[in-house]
Amino acid sequence: MNDNPKSIDELYSREVRSLRRFVRGKLSNTADADDIVQEAYLRLHRAQKKGHVQNLRGFLYRIATNLVIDHYRAVRNNVQHLEFEETPQSALDLVIEQTSPEEQTIVREQLRVLLECIEGLPPRCQQVFVLHRINQFTQREIAQQLGISTQMVEKHIAKAVRICAERMRKFK
Repeated sequence: MNDNPKSIDELYSREVRSLRRFVRGKLSNTADADDIVQEAYLRLHRAQKKGHVQNLRGFLYRIATNLVIDHYRAVRNNVQHLEFEETPQSALDLVIEQTSPEEQTIVREQLRVLLECIEGLPPRCQQVFVLHRINQFTQREIAQQLGISTQMVEKHIAKAVRICAERMRKFK
């Protein structure tokens, strides 16, 4: 069998399963992986229409790899834009309302100090901490989304907790 397919149809029939495994191995979400495979073939088709692509298979895998990188960049950018306001404010207000005015002032000041502390964390540390403690992501989910090891996630969380606990102790 010739290793260099003559058409995209021939390439698709020979490589689609292999390409899916390749992309799924790099992503945790099967649906995202399938979307990337489909988009890779579509882009290959467009590129071939514009000009002669020498190596269809190699170009297809390069497109898929670039799409995976783009996917992780998009995920990273979405994570960086998380706002602290996403915390259920009504639940927080309910807790504060059930305390005396003096306690309310103390709780609000503690929250202010804590938010300042979180905002002052190194960017990646802050990102991991917010995903874990506020958005309730598992360490594994964070590692997959950010493209880091679970050990690094644990280190970032531990560092954030240590820094915030230290600052909160100074506040009291």
